[in-house]
Amino acid sequence: LEIKNNVLGYVTAMPFAECISGFTSFYLGAKSVNPDVTMKVMYTNSWNDPTKEAQVAKALIDAGAGILSQHADSTATATTCEANGVFHVGYNSDMTSVAPNASLTSAVWDWSKYLIYAVNTYLAGEPIATDWAGDLASGMCNISTINEAIAAPGTDAAVEAARAKIVSGELKIFAGPLTGNGKAFDGSDVSIDLKAGEVYLDGMDESGVVSAPSWNFIIPGVEVIGE
Repeated sequence: LEIKNNVLGYVTAMPFAECISGFTSFYLGAKSVNPDVTMKVMYTNSWNDPTKEAQVAKALIDAGAGILSQHADSTATATTCEANGVFHVGYNSDMTSVAPNASLTSAVWDWSKYLIYAVNTYLAGEPIATDWAGDLASGMCNISTINEAIAAPGTDAAVEAARAKIVSGELKIFAGPLTGNGKAFDGSDVSIDLKAGEVYLDGMDESGVVSAPSWNFIIPGVEVIGE
């Protein structure tokens, strides 16, 4: 496969912060290596609806997207990409088995990190945190093995370099200059305008400040084209 344009597509479940923060991060990551990239987003309004996910994926491909990612639970986006000759980045699990010629990698989670924490905390007679979030450094959040059969040479090394900067704190995802508009949790209009050098929530862990995730803003270069 070869990406023939600069358009990304994103199949996502719901129009609120959990999904918006995810697709914004995906877009900013792509933009960091290709400044000309844009992204089209469509919501399915369901966490797991293979039929709708396949329909939305095909609509994004028809709208010109050359690589799709997703925040939806089924493999329908992956198989739709496979059938239509475009690349794919998955969610929840490694999807290369169902889309070996399309799926590059997936966002994945290792829940054993939480279970080990919870059991050890309980055995120590200490209270288990009710607001707990794992991160990239702990291995709770990760990506699956890069599909080197189709990925560009050097992809794995570039990913590991970015990972090291995120873990060390050198690389902040939501950092200025960055603007965006969206809706607050109460439905009111909100906007953000981060200047160069400014970081969203001063770079603090969202879960330590507000209900995480909280990024609700649609930024320039990202277009929501339907639900």
